[in-house]
Amino acid sequence: MTAGDKYSGLVRGTAFFLSGSLIAQFLLAITGLSIARSFGANDYGKYAASFALAGAFAYAFSMGIDAVVPREIARETWPASVTYMSYILPAILWGIVLSVFLISLGSLLGYSSDVMRLFVLVTPIVAVRSLSGLARSALRGIERMDLDAVIQVFSAFLVLICVGITIHMVSTITSVTMAMLFADVISMLICLIVAWRLTGSSFAFDGQILKSLMGKALPLGITFAIIGFNWRFDTIILSLFRSEGEVGLYSAAFGVVTFLGAASLVSGALLPRLSRLDAANDAGFQILWEIGLRYILIIGLGITVIACFFAPDLLNMLYGPDYSGAVPIMKILGLTLVFLFVNRFLWHALIAKGRQNSVLVSALFSSATMILFSFVLVPEFGGSGSGFVAIIRDVSLTLVLLLFAAKEDLPLPSPKLIVSVMIAAVLMFISLQLLGAQRGYLYALVVLPCSLVVYVGVLIFLGSIKSEELMAIYSSLRLRSRHSLPN
Repeated sequence: MTAGDKYSGLVRGTAFFLSGSLIAQFLLAITGLSIARSFGANDYGKYAASFALAGAFAYAFSMGIDAVVPREIARETWPASVTYMSYILPAILWGIVLSVFLISLGSLLGYSSDVMRLFVLVTPIVAVRSLSGLARSALRGIERMDLDAVIQVFSAFLVLICVGITIHMVSTITSVTMAMLFADVISMLICLIVAWRLTGSSFAFDGQILKSLMGKALPLGITFAIIGFNWRFDTIILSLFRSEGEVGLYSAAFGVVTFLGAASLVSGALLPRLSRLDAANDAGFQILWEIGLRYILIIGLGITVIACFFAPDLLNMLYGPDYSGAVPIMKILGLTLVFLFVNRFLWHALIAKGRQNSVLVSALFSSATMILFSFVLVPEFGGSGSGFVAIIRDVSLTLVLLLFAAKEDLPLPSPKLIVSVMIAAVLMFISLQLLGAQRGYLYALVVLPCSLVVYVGVLIFLGSIKSEELMAIYSSLRLRSRHSLPN
């Protein structure tokens, strides 16, 4: 058996998993857009406010167990069937307890009756989806990523179908949320049963296994919970101080920026290689760090310019003309994208070096900064204030992460690199302004590639992108293409 044969199943499963995750996210995005366009900014604001509070605690439902279960099952530390039952049964009970707590918290915060009616439905949705994720983590542990992908796509498609039918038949935001809950419960039951069958169909429970899993998962769970809270807190504060319509506009802008920021997940592909290089004390770690950080910065700033310039077109295309009021907010939120790209790369680099505590401390610091400025800016400036708070949050996170990186003797971005990327971004923006004043989808298709040529060309001229690196990437793609052709 060759090395290619040995790992072909793993590679194929990983490809299935990534493809399934992207398709599922795309289907869920369509569902959210359908709701926003069908009910308008006011009702969508109620829906977004309810999801913001529940979503802020989404990672608290799993507490990081889904991150360690695949590793422990793959290592065969304990029988897979016993491992599965030892964490899934307590997770069900914990989900019920946390849901009741969150619903009580929502009523204490003084939300309107309309928002609370949705929140009572949305909280179980978040709990059910987290439970499904915990079940699917067992499938990844037995290297059934293909089945994980199929379940993700099926779940998202079922939600889309149920929501679509309900919109056309009943057309109330409460009924649509109930349909979403129904679809998620059906998907969760299927997921629980499939994972139970494939891990061994056992009802055995071992408290020591649960204790060991929690000990390994809790630090990551707390970190993820803080990061998730940070991402939703601005919407929560906005919903407490401003109208539901303004929350809807902010959520629309936030949704587009989040969609564009999904490309930052590419930095996660570097984590395995960085981990191996660090474990071997290989000098290649610093080389990959320098190249990775440079290109992440370049990609992030380029997408930031696109988000800010095309904000009116993107919002109109995705959400419709009713959300034109979200344009100023999106232009502010768009500035967070470059920091999102850099922060995710820094997280993975520090985790590769075993510095999870550094990520936790940086998340706590940015959270404290965000909370402080939220109560100052949001009541006064509304959605725009929430956007500025998001910028302050992400900038503070970047600074602390860079400080920890410097302590690891990792080279920080040089002033020359920062200046050259900024010059390229400014010239890209100017080129977008000069290439045409008429906005529209066809305009974007023509002008955007031209502006990207300007951006990349300036970076090559200034030496931030090296021609030999582009040739190496091109040669790698050609070689991969040849290998994919049938003999």
